[in-house]
Amino acid sequence: MVAPRSGAETGKNAESRGTAPPTILAIAMQEPSVPDFLAKLTNKKACIGVIGLGYVGLPMCMAIANSGSPVLGFDVDLEKVARLTEGQSYIRRIGDDEVQGLTRSGRFPPPTMSRAWWRPTSS
Repeated sequence: MVAPRSGAETGKNAESRGTAPPTILAIAMQEPSVPDFLAKLTNKKACIGVIGLGYVGLPMCMAIANSGSPVLGFDVDLEKVARLTEGQSYIRRIGDDEVQGLTRSGRFPPPTMSRAWWRPTSS
């Protein structure tokens, strides 16, 4: 949980005075980096990462890219990565032409990942 800045009312003290406690967004907006990040999202300059390119992840990447934002997809399934790199879909409701258009847009480069990236740490 984010600690409120000095002077912010929270909990019972705020309720007893008839004021609502600040929202997490209101507290976060006090951090200088948050407005910059939100501006990048709004201006389609923030690159979004999606981990897992299955039945949820790949359509999510497509929606993000089609909205105008750059997106990077990550998956440990080398077969999925290879098929996307070749412009092929592995999801029945998404055609190869959609995958190829997505990569041609420049907002979704084909994922490149090896098993070396996904190594469990030994304890």
